[in-house]
Parts: sequence; structure tokens; C-alpha cells
Amino acid sequence: MTAKQLTEIGERLVKRCGTRDPFEIARQLGAEVLFCPDFGSMKGMYRVVKRNRFIFLNRDLTPQMQRIVCAHVQRIVCAHETSQAKSRAE
Repeated sequence: MTAKQLTEIGERLVKRCGTRDPFEIARQLGAEVLFCPDFGSMKGMYRVVKRNRFIFLNRDLTPQMQRIVCAHVQRIVCAHETSQAKSRAE
């Protein structure tokens, strides 16, 4: 996945959700954002647990960095889901 493709995914999410706020986009996509202590060097991750979507963010990050990591995780997840859908269609 190239940077251009990730940018396009981000632009589609903004258009679809009507906001640039990554936390609001996560809410609209049905993902709960949780702020976790003791994350070590990891900044964030995404998991599905019993059909529930979660974005885990390191609570020790600055608010600005939390927004960046949240947006990054969403784009990676959407890119992965898009590539899976394409491979299933083939």
C-alpha cells in the first residue's frame, strides 16, 4: 500500500463521515477507542474481540499524537479490509 493510496482512503473516510476528527470517525465506523497504560513503545493497535472493534491507544502520548495514531490505525484497517474485499471478489 502506497502513501498515495492511504491518503485516498483517508479522504474517503473524511467525506463519508463528514469530519476530520479521527475519534468521531472511529465512532461512526463502530470502533471504540480505549486509552491504555503500560503500552511500552507501542503507540496504538486495532483488534476485533467478539465482533466488537477496538482501537487501543497509548495514553502517555500527547493529545496531538493520539489523534495522529488513531487516524493512522483507521487508514491501515480500511486498507486491509479493502484489499481483503478485492481478493474475495477475484
